[in-house]
Amino acid sequence: VLADSDYGNKAEFRDRLDEIGLQYAVAVQKTTMVRRVQGTGKRREVGERQSVEDLAFELDPKDIRKVSWREGT
Repeated sequence: VLADSDYGNKAEFRDRLDEIGLQYAVAVQKTTMVRRVQGTGKRREVGERQSVEDLAFELDPKDIRKVSWREGT
C-alpha cells in the first residue's frame, strides 16, 4: 500500500494495515510519532514512541534510502 501523509500521519490507519498483514510505504510529517519495531514473533521488540525526525537521526546513514514515485491522480 502506498499513501500520502493525509493517511500516513494517522496511527490508526497504519495500525490497521499491520493488523491485516499488509506491507506499506506512507509519507509522514517529521513530527509524526512512531515506534521502532525490530524482529518478529516472540522476538519482536517495540521501542518507545518518538518522532520520525528523532528516529531518522538515530539511524546509520547507510540504512537510509530515498524512495520516490511519480505524482498520482
